[in-house]
Amino acid sequence: MLGRNLQNLAFLMLFMGVTSIVHAQSDNTIFKVEKADLNKDVLEYSPLYLKGEWVYTQLDDKNVNIYSLGSDKMTPIEGFSLRKSIVTGFAKADKGGLIAISYGEKKMNVPAKLKGNKIWFAMQDKNGIASKYFEFQLNSDEYSCTTPYLSPDGTKLYFASDMPGGYGGFDIYVCDYRGKEWSKPRNLGPKINSDKDDVYPYMIDNMLFFSSNGHGANRMDIFIADMDKDMGRLVINAGSPINSAADDYAISFDNNTRTGYFLSDRDGVNGKAFKVTNEKKLILLNIKSNDDNKA
Repeated sequence: MLGRNLQNLAFLMLFMGVTSIVHAQSDNTIFKVEKADLNKDVLEYSPLYLKGEWVYTQLDDKNVNIYSLGSDKMTPIEGFSLRKSIVTGFAKADKGGLIAISYGEKKMNVPAKLKGNKIWFAMQDKNGIASKYFEFQLNSDEYSCTTPYLSPDGTKLYFASDMPGGYGGFDIYVCDYRGKEWSKPRNLGPKINSDKDDVYPYMIDNMLFFSSNGHGANRMDIFIADMDKDMGRLVINAGSPINSAADDYAISFDNNTRTGYFLSDRDGVNGKAFKVTNEKKLILLNIKSNDDNKA
């Protein structure tokens, strides 16, 4: 009888092997989590998987530097002049060389470190030289714009902001790039954005990964959402061992290798980097009723 009343709107989920919120939170064999083997194991946001390698970014007195994991390779991004600041988000498109960076003042925890943030862009050439710096048109001294994520082709920007008109705290928005400027931001809606803080977006196909202290979480937890035309349909807590009693945030992932990284304040360390591996390849079914079309 169930088969007569339900239609399956299924999509392959090559991320963490989540079949339901119960499995995500109780079946520890789905994930393997271990301390990340980085040159610097404390970061402000997770490494990114770009063109076949994992990279992360650190700030020194002169430059923002891109480091490759597992090697001594380093590429400086000159000219941001971010002294006495911290980089709270870094994004780069696979095509076109577009870079996005958010930064703010040094704070101890999320979301306090995201307050007062602004986003800047640059274009990086094939030799790693960045130029054509420009400020995000929505930056303001009245609210924050932070934790950017760029689509691989550089045509979409996902970011978090506590600008007026949201659902409360930080909300996640998306803009489209239209040749010379970004479009008006679109809120990802009440399925994604709670009355608290929703930050650190990361997209894979039609799946959104983000961090929130809403959706029933007491601290920052990592969530997975099914997206349809940049609006959330279904949100699932990633569960243990990714989420802990401390703040867990800023996850990134590569579907092909089923490997990713996230940050956690567990063990009393702010921004400690962890590696996560998907141990199983499973399918998440988004099931809707034929009677009322509700999930």
